[in-house]
Amino acid sequence: MRRRAALIAYVVGALGALAWRAAPGQEGGAPDAAPVREVQDVAPEGLQFIAIDVYVDSGERELGAWQVEVTSDSPEAKLVGVEGGAHAAYAEPPYYDPAALHESDAFDRVVIAALSTADELPTGRTRVARLHFMVEGEPGFRVKLMAAGARDATPIGAGVFFEQTTTGTVEGGA
Repeated sequence: MRRRAALIAYVVGALGALAWRAAPGQEGGAPDAAPVREVQDVAPEGLQFIAIDVYVDSGERELGAWQVEVTSDSPEAKLVGVEGGAHAAYAEPPYYDPAALHESDAFDRVVIAALSTADELPTGRTRVARLHFMVEGEPGFRVKLMAAGARDATPIGAGVFFEQTTTGTVEGGA
């Protein structure tokens, strides 16, 4: 609810700024327009923006395909972005259910997956995706490898793990 209020305040502020801009042919702002006030402290205190780097380790085998489930213990986690990996074969964002990104309810799980037919496939530890979350409170994430395959689509043994980085924190919220 607080996130929705923060978003509404941001949109109202942005629309107000657009309305205050000069009309075509005028210098400065609209003459009778009230100045746009800066909105501060609309986000709840303790709101964090977190990046989760997902790695698959295929050992000496080429990683031709993978599927990973990411879950959260935090009832206030929201998936806000999905990026591709570090290797050229997985540079594009992985496939995922867009509902996980656009649901208004809290995030609890997303399945991400990709396959590549590139001439050069990664081996060993490879960052295959980066997920961005907005989390209120203490974050808790888990990853589970659901499948990994070689170039010829045969299943391979692989491991999965993640690294979490806090990319920003909102302090002194409303």
